[in-house]
Amino acid sequence: MNKYFIGFVSPIAIIVICSISTILLNNVIGKWIFIPVFILYWGLSFFITVKFAGFSSMKNWFQKPKGKAGWLILSIFIGFIPFSIFFCSIKFPKKYFITLSR
Repeated sequence: MNKYFIGFVSPIAIIVICSISTILLNNVIGKWIFIPVFILYWGLSFFITVKFAGFSSMKNWFQKPKGKAGWLILSIFIGFIPFSIFFCSIKFPKKYFITLSR
């Protein structure tokens, strides 16, 4: 099989494997199913990345940026966008706000 085809299909395979494991383990673990699915998802993602990219490419990804500082600032700003979505969706119980206001 072509390496590019397997790399293209692998995200779909990860989703299918995680979905099947969620369906099979949901009755056993219940609401804590996210923990093994989290480990399975990131483990498979790491395995596929190492398999197709290799450690040498991964080292290049984590080296010090060589571009202009503006691109670095822009990427950090874009990386923080999900935090604003997360904080907007949190619903704290009212008793925590009462405790914090004293």
